[in-house]
Amino acid sequence: MSPQPRSGADSESIGAEVRLVVPNNFSELERVGVWVRRFARERNLAHEHAFGIDLAVAEALTNIMSYAYCDVARHDIVIELRARPDQIRVRIEDDGVPFNPLDLPVEEEAQNLDEAQPNGRGIPLMRSFMSELEYVRHDNRNVLNMVLIRTET
Repeated sequence: MSPQPRSGADSESIGAEVRLVVPNNFSELERVGVWVRRFARERNLAHEHAFGIDLAVAEALTNIMSYAYCDVARHDIVIELRARPDQIRVRIEDDGVPFNPLDLPVEEEAQNLDEAQPNGRGIPLMRSFMSELEYVRHDNRNVLNMVLIRTET
């Protein structure tokens, strides 16, 4: 792997796997989105798969940047994407406070606008677009693994 620094973040690529390190700054979300969409385009992912991965990564990063840190210091967030013939694997790692997003209860869908919550939709969206979600706390770091099973060949 040969690092290629870009705008203060490291980006690496090995065949079907790519890695990006970004600071905990909301201004990075657009660049991460471009990076994820390029990964999807280069691997000819179906539009719905590309959209789901992009949305899940954006929601996970937004949650991390919003809630994981108790200070204003810079913290690096690591994003890894791996393509396999039958699936796409996403790994997001941060050094924020311990938080398992999968511990949140699965809420029933609102039947009308009066029942709908204005926020808190990110984790349900990640669950709906990704086939599998797994959380572990390892070496004082949060690690979220997401898998999307590919239905196209």
